[in-house]
Amino acid sequence: MSGKRNKDEERYLDIIREANGQISKLTIYDARPNVNAVANKAAGGGYEGEGAHPNAELFFWDLHNNHVMWESLKKLKDIVYPNVEESHWLSSLESTHGLEHIKLVLTGAIQVPDEVSSGQSSAPVHCGAGWDRTAQLTSLAVLVLDGYYRTVEGFEVLVQKEWISFGHTFSSIENGVAEISFNSKKAASSLGFDSLEALDGSYFYIVASVVESMGLQL
Repeated sequence: MSGKRNKDEERYLDIIREANGQISKLTIYDARPNVNAVANKAAGGGYEGEGAHPNAELFFWDLHNNHVMWESLKKLKDIVYPNVEESHWLSSLESTHGLEHIKLVLTGAIQVPDEVSSGQSSAPVHCGAGWDRTAQLTSLAVLVLDGYYRTVEGFEVLVQKEWISFGHTFSSIENGVAEISFNSKKAASSLGFDSLEALDGSYFYIVASVVESMGLQL
């Protein structure tokens, strides 16, 4: 994926394409903006070029990195805490670009299942490091594709498979270390169930309390 050819990577993608048996070209989704991928290539990284991957089509999703996302989240927090910005609410909300980011993630989360469920394509997904954007997209895609991952057990497997096993740095946050707590009994009770297991097979909410290093609870 760098400016230099990587025969192992090229063969790996060919194996994915050949395993399908119904496609002549592999659809590859790069979560990054195109301009970021080009910049990464200049720095020694890169993306799948047509010369090295004649049997693949590459699409960019234009999702920004975690630094941009954190800045967007900070702006959102500023307009709702400690006071809600009522006078220019819609323009203030738009200026955070939060809804734009969510729209792009959800678009990808629908596009991948659409490709895969047709049986006519396989859809490798990646970005730069593969920690945030890739995991968001693949997690949402499998939630749409397979009802098992919408169960309590399946969701646990999903987090392990798509996030922890790929080395997501849960304990690290740009402006400090976050402490995340989850009381399953309290969460289930608030929804009218005796336990989290009683929600198995149903749509459910995960309630988390995030405490930043400054002591602010959101």
